[in-house]
Amino acid sequence: MSDISVVIPTYNRSEMLALAINSSLNQTIPPREIIVVDDASTDNTEEVATTYGDRINYIQHEVNKGGAAARNTGIKEATGEYIAFLDSDDQWKPQKIEEQVKELQNRPSHFVAVYCGVEHEKNGFSGKIRQILGNTCINHRESGYEGGSELIAALLATKLQLGGTSTLLVKRKTVEELNGFDSSFPRHQDWEFLIRLLQIGNIAYLDKPLVKKTETGSPSLEDTLKAKKIYFRKFNDEIEAIEKRGIDIRGHHYRNLAKIAFREGEYKLGIKFSRQSSVNTIGQVFEISHAVFTGLMAES
Repeated sequence: MSDISVVIPTYNRSEMLALAINSSLNQTIPPREIIVVDDASTDNTEEVATTYGDRINYIQHEVNKGGAAARNTGIKEATGEYIAFLDSDDQWKPQKIEEQVKELQNRPSHFVAVYCGVEHEKNGFSGKIRQILGNTCINHRESGYEGGSELIAALLATKLQLGGTSTLLVKRKTVEELNGFDSSFPRHQDWEFLIRLLQIGNIAYLDKPLVKKTETGSPSLEDTLKAKKIYFRKFNDEIEAIEKRGIDIRGHHYRNLAKIAFREGEYKLGIKFSRQSSVNTIGQVFEISHAVFTGLMAES
């Protein structure tokens, strides 16, 4: 048994929760504890979770508080030396915990966390196209960046792709020092958490796709716009300092907003965000065009 606490936040994903729990139970080195935090689900999540008996610690919120708050509830219950986060629509490869612990233990003490690559399983329109082509699962190598505060610019510019919190294993004392996640963020909770982590320690990268991610839905424009406003406000000083060095930060985020707006049929907003993003390369134009095409296909 390893000295790992697994925290699984969940909300109305009873059909996938068992897969996530099983993937954490089936690790080559079993975790010390698995903490499932039910963020006031209205489906049969409780029934699914409680079938595991004392193999998991099931905690239920009385009201929905969001993913960050659910993770924080799990963090407060955690007793392991390390904490690994697993979203309830993701799964781990069996060796995930063992390999990440070894990787972190082989690094100097100022390395406080490690992330890994992911395997994406696509759903929706783009997934149907890949299914026709016989390629529904894609091995995706994350950015491979590792280090400390020098990575903040890459993270703010969305160049450092963490792959979600399911790829993270962090020293518990570091998580507690950071006081967990910022529950005011409806999206980008992993980015916000990682920026603060990089301000006090280093993160390592394990170049293996040890997490299987299933895209179960797309974030709404409303939630994404709210999150980006909070994100820009909280890290305004860092963003301004980096942009003075000629590194585009806000443009990447406006392109993301443009794609979501077009996908939801909000074409005026999509055009507005496109202009704010300073679209100026063939690749960026293709990204926006694909979002428009996907939006039109969804309406047809």
